[in-house]
Amino acid sequence: MLAFHSWNCQVRAQVKRTCVTCCMKVSRRKWISNCVLSLSILNFLQRPLWAQVTYDKYAKNYDLLETSSWNQLFQLDALRRQLLSFVSGGRVLEVAIGTGLNLVYYPWQSIEQFRGIDTSSNMLQQTRNKLESLSKYYNMNWELINAPVTRLPFPDDYFDHVVDTFSLCVFDNPDLALKEMKRVCKKGGTILLLEHSSSPYRLVREYQRYTGKLVAKLAKGCDWSLPLQELLKKVDFSCVIYEKYALLGTVSLHVVSK
Repeated sequence: MLAFHSWNCQVRAQVKRTCVTCCMKVSRRKWISNCVLSLSILNFLQRPLWAQVTYDKYAKNYDLLETSSWNQLFQLDALRRQLLSFVSGGRVLEVAIGTGLNLVYYPWQSIEQFRGIDTSSNMLQQTRNKLESLSKYYNMNWELINAPVTRLPFPDDYFDHVVDTFSLCVFDNPDLALKEMKRVCKKGGTILLLEHSSSPYRLVREYQRYTGKLVAKLAKGCDWSLPLQELLKKVDFSCVIYEKYALLGTVSLHVVSK
């Protein structure tokens, strides 16, 4: 009986150790998952080209990017705030709005109408929750629509401002996306872009070119050396109101006019 009791205790201890180990592995996997999500910003990723089902799956955790240490280190929130300081009111469209990371930076008192589009219904639901909360404090006219940026469901010359942040790098046709943004923007209106871009510094640009395929693979297709200047010239915006480069030129802020 004593031997059986000793054996039983050993089995229990082994089971306990196994359970603790499994819990540690699960916890470790979750920790690694969160780190990868945050470290994606180290590769200057904000919107990887995941399939729609993947966006839907990670919608609830996507805002971890906004509160991550890397985001604070690279001051991406400050760049968002600076970009949206150019929104003066009127009708505003944000394309590929995701979970609404930009919403807290809009001047809601002066916005007449706000529209946001995305192709992920779960991400749009996160944005909807935020807009409903903001509606308690502001008199807001807003609507969210599930639609692709290359086929915007709006008439020509409709919006005063069109906003896009960290999305062009994952679009299959970034030039077509810019053309659509230009189409729905009023004459004299502005397109506000905060994007990954090819650095103006040669050595950095060469590094982007050298690591481009690896970064794209890790980022599910994100081109972190997007030739944004060339794209803007190709779409032929009338003038550049403001431009700024950050993170050695791998991220750029552009405000252009139609």
